Amino acid sequence: MRREGSSTTGRGWHNRARTAMAGWALLATLGLAMSLNPAHAEDPAWQPVGPYGATVFALARDPGNPDVLYAGTFFGGLYRSTDGGVQWSHLTSDFSDASVFGVAVDPADPSRLYAATFNHGLHRSLDGGASWSAANDGFTPPTAQDVAVDPNDPDTVLAASASGVFRSTDGATTWSPVDGVLAGVAVRNLLFVPGVPGLVFAGSSGVGVFRSTDGGQTWSDFNTGLGAQNVTALSYDPASDTLYATTSLGAFRRPTQAAAWSDISFNLAGAKFNYILPGAAAPLAATDSATWRLAAGGTSWEHWSDAQTQLLSRHPQSGRVHIAGIFGAFLYSDDDGATFENAVGGIQNRFVGAIETLDFDGLPLIYAGSDVGVEMAAERFREDPAPPWFSLFPMPGALFDI
Repeated sequence: MRREGSSTTGRGWHNRARTAMAGWALLATLGLAMSLNPAHAEDPAWQPVGPYGATVFALARDPGNPDVLYAGTFFGGLYRSTDGGVQWSHLTSDFSDASVFGVAVDPADPSRLYAATFNHGLHRSLDGGASWSAANDGFTPPTAQDVAVDPNDPDTVLAASASGVFRSTDGATTWSPVDGVLAGVAVRNLLFVPGVPGLVFAGSSGVGVFRSTDGGQTWSDFNTGLGAQNVTALSYDPASDTLYATTSLGAFRRPTQAAAWSDISFNLAGAKFNYILPGAAAPLAATDSATWRLAAGGTSWEHWSDAQTQLLSRHPQSGRVHIAGIFGAFLYSDDDGATFENAVGGIQNRFVGAIETLDFDGLPLIYAGSDVGVEMAAERFREDPAPPWFSLFPMPGALFDI
């Protein structure tokens, strides 16, 4: 599933790929210069020291153990948490430094995982993420935007790409392109509906939503009331049998048996919605401006969090809500948004596009230009693995030179 199991895809980040990789090269250069200090000559390999943060593109939860989550990150590979998303560990793979746009867990066998990546195609793990192998036989695009497992037939897996949907009936061992209305369409997200065999939806870039009732073999337009919009995410509420779609221009809702979509943008009309999290007391909306909750009466959105959010996820038992921000923030709340805690323990994937050092009265300082602006920290070397970094000029964008 996407968002709770699918990717944000696209988001305009591709233009920053080369710069992000250059940022990692700068970090490596800094680490090398510091390692030349004789006092540290016998230190083991360098460990990350900051800035800490997480740009999360995809969240997937183990359906058998909801405390186990997987987070696909921006040029940071894939992370796993086994404690409900408080602490994370990096999963080693040959896409460790790539963006992961989609993650899917096989509901019948949670040790079988799939990852949709930027420029590394599709990958599969058969041991809960301990090891990975490429799964691109027949999948021709370099980038997979999303991946989804049929909950009623786990050998059926769908993958979204900029050139259409690909389908596998052998657990991603081989793939075939899907012909028909989705041929050549840039598909960003996929969503199977649990409990309804064969029912799956696809959200596209600029062409709206499509539906399949045969497990992704054939597709038809599902856009009445929505139109040819840029779909950023799809989500589903089983309690009301309702599908939600977020787009670059608003939010929409449609019971799966209804004749048309309804615009539920209300007081946020024209805003860029990134995801709707249904369920609990009221749906939550992730937008570029903040996080919102549908107010009582269901005709307006009320402010829930200042976080500029692209993904939301809720633990089905505890109710813990994870908030994946647009520029590095990753938080969780156990009290319906009254308070928030950081959820970036162990995650180190904020990219750095520029580094500058300055000796200030004998105190070496590091200035890092990252995806959220300029940050500063006193140089502490590896013995202090978590030096305090202070944001100096937070800004809604990346900084590539200082």
